[in-house]
Amino acid sequence: YFKRFKDIKNRCFNLSLSKKDLADLALAGLRSHFREKLDGMDHYSLNQLQVRALGQECRFRRGKIHL
Repeated sequence: YFKRFKDIKNRCFNLSLSKKDLADLALAGLRSHFREKLDGMDHYSLNQLQVRALGQECRFRRGKIHL
């Protein structure tokens, strides 16, 4: 998801959004179970959001394995 988001962002040459606004747009596009876990946190950049989302995904997968 983040690779596609960044590819689309890079095609928009005249895009004048802050890093925070880009992170908020990416957050809005995440699947609901990830978005709910990340929604209360502050994200200042797309990369920071991506790292946190990957951490949540790893925790989610580990939880499925232990069930």
